[in-house]
Amino acid sequence: MLSGVIADGTGTAIARWVVSNRDGGFSHPPYDSLNQASHVGDAPVAVAANRGVLAATLGVPDDRMVYPGLTHSTDVGVVEGPVGLFPNVDILITSRRSIGLVTMGADCVPVVLVEPVARIALTAHVGWRGAADGMLDAICNAVDHAGGNVSRAVAVFGPSICGRCYVVDEERRTAVLSTLPESGDVSAHGVDIAAGLAAALTDKGVSVSAVGSCTYEDKSWFSHRRDGITGRQAAAVVLL
Repeated sequence: MLSGVIADGTGTAIARWVVSNRDGGFSHPPYDSLNQASHVGDAPVAVAANRGVLAATLGVPDDRMVYPGLTHSTDVGVVEGPVGLFPNVDILITSRRSIGLVTMGADCVPVVLVEPVARIALTAHVGWRGAADGMLDAICNAVDHAGGNVSRAVAVFGPSICGRCYVVDEERRTAVLSTLPESGDVSAHGVDIAAGLAAALTDKGVSVSAVGSCTYEDKSWFSHRRDGITGRQAAAVVLL
């Protein structure tokens, strides 16, 4: 797994983040082996064990991890306690410490974002539909409504599919470029959602970094477009 901390201006650690890969879990092919998703057909006991690995790496008890329903929406779940599953949302946000927020992906962009001054943490799952429907505004508005200022935020993107590999039809490409115009810089026929979202957040003052590599090209990550039936990696964050 990949991991790190996000600090405030004094160097004090505010949050810890983790991005899982495929290794070190309990699932059998085609979910081998650290699949974090319960909705893809994997054995529930394996998913539970894999989620325990993620929680331990993040430093949070299993029962204080919160997972989103992931419906390719721009809906936000405001997490006030360890509810386990927050259905029908693709964004989770909290100002509560010691609660792990999770998002997942297998080509879509998993986003962790922390506003260190107001001590707000957020995760988001960003695919083409969410991007086209205004995920950028949804993220920024969620931070503002929670009492933060997105211009102070720090974001970490997990691995996602690159623009060379994510070739789409013109209708889909046009829809994404209408909200994230810099998603179209890599390929005349594809979209790079991570690049477009990073550029848009940077324009708003967010400090953005990315970890990992293209999910389609690198088999250390799950990729739905490459493999079809497969697992999901996770990005998670906890306020300290």
